[in-house]
Amino acid sequence: MKGTALVRRVLNGTALLALLVVAGFIANTAPTESVEQAAMPVTGSIGDTLTGRNLVVTVDSALVAKTPRAANGSWLADSTGTWLVVDITARCGDEVCSLGSSNLIVGDTTWSATERATGFTLAGQRLDSGINRSGSLLFEVPTDLFESSGGRTARLEFASQVDTRLDSVLVFELDLIDLETVDEVEIERPTLVGAP
Repeated sequence: MKGTALVRRVLNGTALLALLVVAGFIANTAPTESVEQAAMPVTGSIGDTLTGRNLVVTVDSALVAKTPRAANGSWLADSTGTWLVVDITARCGDEVCSLGSSNLIVGDTTWSATERATGFTLAGQRLDSGINRSGSLLFEVPTDLFESSGGRTARLEFASQVDTRLDSVLVFELDLIDLETVDEVEIERPTLVGAP
C-alpha cells in the first residue's frame, strides 16, 4: 500500500506541475488588450491601390515643395518648413466615410495632414461609397527630413477613422529622399473622378 500511495502522490504532483507549466505558458503567450485591438495594416507603395475594411486609397504621386498654394490664390503656405505634397485617389467601400486619419510617419515621429488649405485638400473630407475622389494632402515637415537617412523609411498611413483600433490602416512605404523637389506647387480642389 505504501508504494501505491507514493506512486499516486508522485503522479498527482507531476500532473499539478504540468498544469502549472501549461497555465504559465498560456498566461505568457495570450495577446494583451493592445494586441487584440491593434489596427490591421494593409501595405503597399506609391502607385498601388490598397483596400481596407471601408476605405480604398491609391497614392498617385508625391513630391517635395517649398511653397504650396491654392490654385485660386486663397491660401499660400507661409512657413519655414518644407511640404510633402501627396496626390491620392480615395473612396469608401460600402458605407459613406471620411479620410479620418492621414499621417506621415518617419521613425517615432508622426505628422498629420494639414487642414489649413480649407477646401483644397482631402484631409478630413467626406468620401462617397464607390465614387473616387482625387486630391492632395499636405504635410509640413522639417527641411532636413528630406536630407537625412531617416527619410528613407517613411510611411503614409490612411484610415477612415481617427481611432483605428480593430480597423484596417492603409500603409504606403516611400523614400522621401528620392522624391522630386520644386519651389512652388499649385493645389487644385479635390475632384470626383467616377466609379473605378
